[in-house]
This record gives sequence, structure tokens and C-alpha cells, in this order.
Amino acid sequence: TIDSPVTIKDWLFVGPFSSGAREGLVDPLIEHGGIDKIKPVEGLEHHSCMAENGVVKWTKIVDEDEEDEKITFKISGVNWEALQDHHGWSGLFGFGFAYAEYVSDRDVRVLVRAEEVGGFRINGTPYRGNPYGRRQDKNLLVPVILRKGVNRILIAIGGMGDEWDFTFKMLPAEAPVMVNTVDTLVPDIIVGEKVDSWAAVPLVNTTEQNVEALL
Repeated sequence: TIDSPVTIKDWLFVGPFSSGAREGLVDPLIEHGGIDKIKPVEGLEHHSCMAENGVVKWTKIVDEDEEDEKITFKISGVNWEALQDHHGWSGLFGFGFAYAEYVSDRDVRVLVRAEEVGGFRINGTPYRGNPYGRRQDKNLLVPVILRKGVNRILIAIGGMGDEWDFTFKMLPAEAPVMVNTVDTLVPDIIVGEKVDSWAAVPLVNTTEQNVEALL
């Protein structure tokens, strides 16, 4: 696994694209390879009905706050007031994509914490994110295998208004199979009373092999 946590601060972003209430079947990147194959560069254009000129470009976002793992950035080129006047509140919901590359000197196991992120892809493989951004819990840890060489990371972000944010952090995997201690669900224990109840303890398999007969 990796030696220490990694927070990527340099990203390319494109958006917003209209999502309506909950649009999940449209791939706005299809004209340049789609979400599975795209390798964006700064300035690459896509069509978007939310932009004032009908076009959005991949732009660089760099968050220089090393103390805050959250990436915060501004959206430009969108007339939010006009969108609301024409479409109502549903017209303000949008989504976009952030792209980064991470170079690894070997194949490694990591745990990804992706908050305010609907989902993400690493080298084309899809994973779920935590769209609700429960940073106080930091409970959703997604096991991922990074390959030796360049790893392409594409994340989907939703938002509305001028300021958006997300978190994408890679953590060391403590063991091939481990307990996610921050996501346990246990009963309250009252002093002087016996407890006869269920508890839920998540196990995380960080390998590429099936793990059977643990119990």
C-alpha cells in the first residue's frame, strides 16, 4: 500500500452540465471519448446548455490550501439567475467532472475517501462516491488498486451556484482485509444493564481476490 495519505491538489475541471432533478444516463463527454476513455487537456471543449455561450472548457483548478483536504473552486460563465427564471430551481442543478493523474512506482492497494462525489473512475473502472459529503464521519472507504505508472482519475461532481467543492483522498490500506472502525453500527450500552442486540461491523477487502468463510 502507499506509505502515507495522498490528497491531489491539481485538477482539470469541466462543467457544469444540466442534470435536471436526477439525470444519470447522459454522457456529456461522449464527443471526446466519453467518461470511460477521455483523456482531457486544458482547453478541450464540450457543449453545455448551462453555459452562456453553449460551450464549456476543461480548466485547471489548483487549491493551494495545504491544510484543508477539501478542494474548493469557482464556476464561471453561467448566468444562474437566468437559468432559474427560465427553468425554476431544477434548472440550477448541474454536474461536472474533475480529472487528475497519479503516478505510482508499483501496484498498490489504497482506500479512497471521495466526498461530494457521485462516483469516480480510475483507469476506466467505476466506483461509488459519497455524494452527501459526511465529512464528520469519513465513513465511506472504497478499496482501489492503483497500477504501476500513470493512473487516470475522473470524478463526477454535482452542485449549483458559483462555488463548488469536493474531497478526494487516498489512504493507506492497513491490511488486505480490515475492519472499517468508523462505520460500525453498535447499540448504546447502558451502565448496569445487559445488552442483547445486533451490531454491524463492516469488513473491507482491499485485494483483488474473493474472501470466503470468514465467519
